[in-house]
Amino acid sequence: MDEEEPRVARAMSMLGAVGWALSVELVFVLVVQFVESARGGTSADLVTLTLGRVLAYGLVLFAILRVHEPQTAIRDALAVRGARPLHVLTGVVVGASLSPGASFLNDLVTKRYPPSEAETEAMERLLAAHTVGLRVAVVLTLGVVLPLADELFFRGALFGPLERGAPRRRDLVVLSTAVLDTLVLASIRGVPSMFVTALALGLLRVRAGSALPAVAARVAFFLVSLWSIALGRPEWEPSWRAALGSTCVAAVALGAFVALTARQSPEPAR
Repeated sequence: MDEEEPRVARAMSMLGAVGWALSVELVFVLVVQFVESARGGTSADLVTLTLGRVLAYGLVLFAILRVHEPQTAIRDALAVRGARPLHVLTGVVVGASLSPGASFLNDLVTKRYPPSEAETEAMERLLAAHTVGLRVAVVLTLGVVLPLADELFFRGALFGPLERGAPRRRDLVVLSTAVLDTLVLASIRGVPSMFVTALALGLLRVRAGSALPAVAARVAFFLVSLWSIALGRPEWEPSWRAALGSTCVAAVALGAFVALTARQSPEPAR
């Protein structure tokens, strides 16, 4: 009897990546709708939305592993392999420094295209944090859990198979995952800032050969934007000087990182 041939890792096309990303959104919507119907139509809260997103990522990740990474350990499929401490620290600096500039840009776009009253009320309900416990919940979900899950999906589960399909066009993989990340997750007013941030995350990922620096950058990015909620203070609106200065710090840190890793050959696609 012939032995079963080992199932090899398969590359992912750009169209396939779009399909997987849209699958996450479909599962997420179905989960939230199910919860709302079970509650009698009440609006989903932050915890429900977070659990729905994490569940959607988990189910789609399972499918991606079956199709593209049948013999690959989850740790390797998500690219959470060891990264140098300096690389992770650079990610923290880049992410934290990009946040004020992104907030400033979002404020400009919001003033030009203000949200409707219904959108404003929905966001206020979602971020309402009148006690220490609620503030901790908001910071943990929006600043840690969701950024971690988002990044492991886009720069982990999607990035590796895409890179395998275009090993000589890693720039295209960085661009593609940035576009998907932005269009799937960002609000219409957050598209410009999220796209630039996602490009930086992709550069960290491809030059480090690990998703960990990009994860650190994304978590730092959102934690900085949530510091006023964590302290129970009014939302911080950075000045143009603070936005420009922090963005320059991020650019210098990212440029130095790319220069220092330029002599290292990026790890080949699995």
